[in-house]
Amino acid sequence: MDTAADLLPPMPVQDRAADTWEPLVVVAELAGDSWPERARAARVAMCATEVGQEDESNVKTRLLKDVRRVFACYGDPDSVRTRDLMEELLKDQEAPWAEYRNTGLTARYLGILLKDFGIQAAVLRFEGGRQAQGFTRTQFTDAWARYCPEEQPPSGDGTTRHESADHP
Repeated sequence: MDTAADLLPPMPVQDRAADTWEPLVVVAELAGDSWPERARAARVAMCATEVGQEDESNVKTRLLKDVRRVFACYGDPDSVRTRDLMEELLKDQEAPWAEYRNTGLTARYLGILLKDFGIQAAVLRFEGGRQAQGFTRTQFTDAWARYCPEEQPPSGDGTTRHESADHP
């Protein structure tokens, strides 16, 4: 225990990752043989995977926000055609969609990104009785509330709708 307490292995990761990996690397150092190298290789692989997952999560959250913006742009209709949604997403020069996966966001990639939220395109009826692939606004309401809630404007008493004077 005393030897382990005195070990402070170099950690090329920071914050929570370092807090998680440091004791494991210390145990590997004490075990000797090939364990220190194996522990470091595992740390590198796992941290890289986590970064990739965080990047994908950020892309999905960005997509939800951008879809909400498209619905708002159309006046918050009950449904939007997939082709109209795609057109608006790809128009935004500040968004990553025109270069997504090197070829740009497609309806297929859109479906893949939304799948984790339980959202998928369906054949819907639009004006004039025409049918087309699209999304309903209600499909997104839960995901918007969970992953990208809108900021609430402050009320006149200095609190927001999510807080009260008693609970900041």
